[in-house]
Amino acid sequence: LVDLVRESQQSVDRLSAEQGALAFERDNHHGGSPGTDAALAANRSPRVVMAADAGLTPIRGPGLVVTLNDAQRDSEGRFPRDASPDDLVVH
Repeated sequence: LVDLVRESQQSVDRLSAEQGALAFERDNHHGGSPGTDAALAANRSPRVVMAADAGLTPIRGPGLVVTLNDAQRDSEGRFPRDASPDDLVVH
């Protein structure tokens, strides 16, 4: 068990050092190259567009409310006892 703990700790130490070296390399690549900001902006641009198309970005303006009320109900507003999920889902 002691050997297993030592091996695990060595693995953690090795991976931590590797992560630090990769972070250093990443930061150096970003900071020094001319045109890097333009390249990063070009890389982010499609993501920004997709996020907006997917409704993931906040927007302001007039909205639209859709009410779906065609699922069959009884006189007290309850769904029939034998209703299946397909009866209640908009297809």
